[in-house]
Order: sequence, then C-alpha cells, then structure tokens
Amino acid sequence: MNAQQEETLTVLNHLIEICREGQEGFRMAAEAIEDDTELKMLLSSFSLQRAKFAGELESMAITMGEHDPDREAAPPSILHRGWIHLRSMITGKSLHAILSECERGERVAKEAYQKALRNDLPEPVREMILNQRQEVIASHNTVRTLRDACSPRTEPGRKRYSNGAAEVWHDMKNRRRSAPLRRERGATALVVGALATGFALGLAVYLLELRNDRARLTRRRWLRWLEARADNGTRLLRQGRKKGRAAVNELASHLPEWRSRLPRFLA
Repeated sequence: MNAQQEETLTVLNHLIEICREGQEGFRMAAEAIEDDTELKMLLSSFSLQRAKFAGELESMAITMGEHDPDREAAPPSILHRGWIHLRSMITGKSLHAILSECERGERVAKEAYQKALRNDLPEPVREMILNQRQEVIASHNTVRTLRDACSPRTEPGRKRYSNGAAEVWHDMKNRRRSAPLRRERGATALVVGALATGFALGLAVYLLELRNDRARLTRRRWLRWLEARADNGTRLLRQGRKKGRAAVNELASHLPEWRSRLPRFLA
C-alpha cells in the first residue's frame, strides 16, 4: 500500500466517523421532538442520509484496500465534536437548543469535508466526497434556518416566525414545491420569447422578400416599356427608310421625262 492509499484511507475513515456521529446525532434529535411530526421526519431523513454516506465511504474504503471498516453507528456515549452537548440539550427539550447542536454538528461535518478535499485524492474518491459535501452544505443551511427561526431573539430585518421551526419548515417546503412551477413558468417564458423572436425574424425576412419582389417587378415593367419603345422606334425607322427609298425611286423614274421637257421649257 503506497502513501497516497494510506492518506486516502485516513480521510475516508475520518469521514465515516463524522457521518456515523451525524447519523446518531440526528436520530437522537428526532426522537427528542414530539410535537412536530414533519420536523421529526426531516431530522430522521438527515440521519438516514448520513448512514447512506457512511455506507458509500465504507465501500470506497474497501475498494482502496481497507479490510475491516467500522460499519456500526457511533454509540451515544462517545458522541463528540459538534454533537458533544446534544445529550444535555435533549434533557431540557428546548427546540432551539437541540437545533443549535444539530447546526454545530453540521458545521463540523462541513469543515471535515472541506478539509478532506484539500488532500491529494483519487478522482473517484474526490468526486464522491464532492457530491456528499454539496448535500451536507444544503442540510446545514436548512438546520441553520430552522434554528434561527425558533431563536428567542430574531435579528432585525429577518423574517419572524411565530410558530418557530414548524412554520419555517412549512415555508421552506412550500417554496421547494413552488420551485418547479417557477422553473416551468421560466421555461414557458423562454419558449414564448423564442417563438416571438422567430416570428419577428420570419416577418422581417418576408417583408424584405416582398420588397425585393416588388423592386424586381418594377424593373421588369420598366424593361418591358423600354423594349416596347425601342421596338416602336425601330419599326418607325424601317418605315421611314422604306418610304424614303420609294420616294427616291419615284423621282428617279421621272428624271428622263424631266430631261426631255427641259429644252422645250428653256426655249
């Protein structure tokens, strides 16, 4: 096993431990919440998400050469780092305190993923950690928003929720549901805009072609008129030449007679 493999396994084992702690911490937090079913389901889903992350990391560790990864969740007695105060907060059943410890644990998990990405990791491992990190950041933002919603002192300018985390969770869920509708409306607007632009361009091309057709028709009419005038002039010229020749021939035919009469006229 080379140095890079050892470093990669160290990173993977550390993230497995972080995910197992998050799994157990979110499970404990969900069990402590009794009056908000949807919030309980949300925290339980985060717990299942961390179990899934840990399973993916363990499979990657086995691929990298780890023979016996730790597959069990961290017991509540050894929870540490961001989840160290969760036990005491659950005792008081303070929703803000529980969500504060959940947010602290998520912040630690996010920092662990960011630190892991600073190492020289194989591309498949880096891609997997990047994907998990994005979901960890999203869950951290959600938990932080829920924590701030049920804070006793809401900052000025921040939206106030009279019913704490339950109301902000419903608000976030409604916004998440309306997001596809907004995307659909945006796509419809783009399609309508594209159709309008295509229609405008087609109309402009048609008008240009119509103007060109009219210009060509006008040029044809002028050419036909000029050709007609030229043909008429040629015909008149030919008639004039013909009449001139006839007149000359007539004069020539009378010339001998005029010559015979000229002496008599002079006498």
